Amino acid sequence: MALEPIGAYLVGVAPNFAAAIAICFVVLSIWASQRRHTTVESMRNRFLACAALSGFGLIGWELFQRTSRRLVFDLHDMLATLIGIGTAALIFFIVTPKTTERNDIEGQDAAR
Repeated sequence: MALEPIGAYLVGVAPNFAAAIAICFVVLSIWASQRRHTTVESMRNRFLACAALSGFGLIGWELFQRTSRRLVFDLHDMLATLIGIGTAALIFFIVTPKTTERNDIEGQDAAR
């Protein structure tokens, strides 16, 4: 069964899109499990560091592929990485509390 051109394109870039999101949240969850009592501001800063790590790592890998005869460099993979990081940021900022006050955060949790 052949994929339509759009489906084939999405299958080609999906690994970079998914990896950008997964790396951000896996690294952040490892850090958060080590520091249970952290501030929202600290968590935001760590997320930005995780997003940078994900982006630099995946884009660096794409750039490295330019030096190889066996690997394939794809500019669309780099774009999918950036869109994945943007999606991870959107998800992160939607689900995290909007305040940095601990009492306000506990009140938001109780309201759910």
